Amino acid sequence: MFLHQEYLKRQNIEIDWTAFPSSGSLVFRSAEPKRNRWVLVNFDKEGPDYHPQTYRIHTVVPLRNYGGGGNGIGGYSKRHKITWESLDDWISKFIVKAHKLRIIKDPLEKKLTLWEAFVFCNDNMLATCKTQDRRILFKTLDPSLSFEERSKNLDQLIRDYNSSDYNIGYAFESNLTQYNNDQWINRGQ
Repeated sequence: MFLHQEYLKRQNIEIDWTAFPSSGSLVFRSAEPKRNRWVLVNFDKEGPDYHPQTYRIHTVVPLRNYGGGGNGIGGYSKRHKITWESLDDWISKFIVKAHKLRIIKDPLEKKLTLWEAFVFCNDNMLATCKTQDRRILFKTLDPSLSFEERSKNLDQLIRDYNSSDYNIGYAFESNLTQYNNDQWINRGQ
């Protein structure tokens, strides 16, 4: 608990306050369903606690076949370093610039969105997989299926890949973990 939080609690003062998260992520996808475009944003706070801190922000726009042989999601990458008090403004301006994109907050939709970007980045490698696996792969990307059905197929595909020589399942799951830190949007912590 921070000093100002303790003071507010002791004084029984009920107000909202803004906290700056130590890390976070955002996943954007094209607002138009037929267009495949994603932007992935990660940020981490750095610097000592006793000194004003900065944020290191990393944005990635996935590129086709840029996954590095199944190592994940890669592409056009840009790094930013901003002061702690500029985080809100930076994110607001970024969202305004990304007006043709929408933020994905639903966990199931985010998982499938990240899978689509992963497939896009590892297209050549995935094209060499077995025919049976390719059928399941196509089901994971089929927009006519429900999110639940696509997710079930994705889970099966990852299980199959993790038990084979492919490193795809583990690589995807590490990307899923990396970009699954958006709880800071809903609460002040």
